Amino acid sequence: MRVVMVPPPFKHPFMILIASCKDAFGACMCVVGLHILDYSEMMNLRKGVHMFTNLIDEAKKEGIENVHVAALVRNAEDQVLLIEKVLQEKPIYEFPTADVKEGETIQQALQRAVLEETAMELGDVKAYLGHYDVGQDRYYHFVTEVKDPCSIEQNTKIAYAWLETQEAVGYPITDDLREMLDVYAKMQQA
Repeated sequence: MRVVMVPPPFKHPFMILIASCKDAFGACMCVVGLHILDYSEMMNLRKGVHMFTNLIDEAKKEGIENVHVAALVRNAEDQVLLIEKVLQEKPIYEFPTADVKEGETIQQALQRAVLEETAMELGDVKAYLGHYDVGQDRYYHFVTEVKDPCSIEQNTKIAYAWLETQEAVGYPITDDLREMLDVYAKMQQA
């Protein structure tokens, strides 16, 4: 099942729930439901308020105690940002990451992760990459963009690198992060 938002020029924008079905003549699309959006729902969808909320619920249902978000930040040259994690014995690089606080949306947690760890402002959240679990912690990864990638240069408190995806795989990173970069590389090829 998928959801399609039909924008104006209709008087009331609406979402259509579509399920794929097959009949004797091949595949066809069947409308399963219709929901008229009011103005606030439409604005919330555009702002991403409802985006990915099911992920937090899914984690809680599975008994996950702590939910974290990680932002694969890409720039205009399609390079990804890695930042050095400072609380490790050996240097290790990662994406900007934050815990999702009670009552916080994934979008808000991503904004906080990027701002607190890089001093950059989150732009668009482009895609959900996937997740992995470490004990009772779940890490959701998203492809994001920032409004001014050069502003990271003003943050002299962190070591960072803008890298091509294949270069990033060769950096000192965790195997889990390496898998997320692999998913991202496949997404770029598609």
